[in-house]
Amino acid sequence: MKNKNLKSLLQTVANQQEENAAEFENLGQELAAKLKGGSEAAVDDEITINFSCPQNTGCK
Repeated sequence: MKNKNLKSLLQTVANQQEENAAEFENLGQELAAKLKGGSEAAVDDEITINFSCPQNTGCK
């Protein structure tokens, strides 16, 4: 039982890390485009980073 729960938790962590990596890659590309002037974004556009937490634990 404990091994199954641990395996599930580790899979959840791995999935979250993949999501975070993809999100940061997208943010990096967006930032690069803004710095190069490749978007119509104003210089004072706000850049926000949202972190998500697993539903069963919440952010601690």
